[in-house]
Amino acid sequence: MCVLMPSRSLPAACPRRFFSCVRIPTNCARRASSSDSSRVCSSGNGRTCGTCHPAQNNFTIDKPFVDTLPATDPLFVAETQASNLAALETPAIRMVDALIKENVDGFDPNQPGKFVSRAVSHTFSLATSLTRDPADGTSAAVPQRTGWGGDGAPDGTLRTFVDGAIRQHLTQKLDRVVGRDFRLPTNTERDQILAFQLALGRTADINLNQVTLSDAGAAAGKTAFMDPLQGRCNECHANGGANALASEWKYVPVRRTASYILRSLSEGLRWAVHKPNGEQLWSQLRLNSRSAPRSHEFLATLSHSGGVLGTVSDSIFRCAVQ
Repeated sequence: MCVLMPSRSLPAACPRRFFSCVRIPTNCARRASSSDSSRVCSSGNGRTCGTCHPAQNNFTIDKPFVDTLPATDPLFVAETQASNLAALETPAIRMVDALIKENVDGFDPNQPGKFVSRAVSHTFSLATSLTRDPADGTSAAVPQRTGWGGDGAPDGTLRTFVDGAIRQHLTQKLDRVVGRDFRLPTNTERDQILAFQLALGRTADINLNQVTLSDAGAAAGKTAFMDPLQGRCNECHANGGANALASEWKYVPVRRTASYILRSLSEGLRWAVHKPNGEQLWSQLRLNSRSAPRSHEFLATLSHSGGVLGTVSDSIFRCAVQ
């Protein structure tokens, strides 16, 4: 069943209402009218975009949702149409992570074990998270950040992602012959599906610093999420979104080095956690104390090995008891 979704945020050129899934039924006899938008038809296996991206489950699937589905659901066509599609999926689709099969390196019949299993990405807030960061060191051959890396889209864009999804998941047979096993969408259908996906979820990022949470636990979680030295979540998921902050923390090596330093110092100072807080403890922690953990030596060694920038210790780090 497709769920009709209001399209108040869709461009004016789009139909008034849009299906949250693109139906690819077998022997489809009609195109949907302009009043309920595009029903993409082909000689597929009965699946739709909504099979793996159901609106009622936040446009993704997980094991609790999969467990509610009948055995006849199109998600399980590898089981119900095993004569043609037994290798379309793996048992992982029913396991704890509900993983689907992706042939990201091609459909070579001589290499049946060459595939990956992946969770299904939701389709929320794509409008705010598609843009590639030129400084992130990844290939510009994938111009938009779609799901797990854009490898399912022929040209690396969200507009053609549906082409890759149909070829991968909606085929009637595993040799995947266009026109016999499935039909690729028209340009109009691609445009409509793109507009629908871009209208899901937030279309602009919020400012979490301006959000007040009434629940004490949630408020504490927000503090940890935003603190770059505590949770550090906000560095990669700025304001709870999919984009990294424009700061030095956005780069993985920087975050890993900082995490290594914090974890090492935390482990080295664990002995002091339950000591009475006072001058005696402070004396033990001061750098000149014989019983002090070698924090300064640890950081100096890290500096000398090139782990942090700088030439003079005082300009790189400072150890103090506060």
